[in-house]
Amino acid sequence: MAKSQYHFVDRWRVEGNVEEVADILEDAVSLPRWWESVYFDVKEIERVPDKSFMPSYKGKLTDEQLNDLVAYLASLGGAK
Repeated sequence: MAKSQYHFVDRWRVEGNVEEVADILEDAVSLPRWWESVYFDVKEIERVPDKSFMPSYKGKLTDEQLNDLVAYLASLGGAK
């Protein structure tokens, strides 16, 4: 299977220092206010202790299928 890659490069000039810009970008709930073409809607969800936001595949995939899925996701470059 061919691996598709996409590299997004964009440069913005903004008034503010690195800390001010980082504070704005970290406030995900406010992103639609200033970047509405990308973030149409953002909802803040409350974290429930010991509960994952990821769906469970327990009982839906065999051990081999689950191992293949984990290996594929790791191959995408996010695993360190």
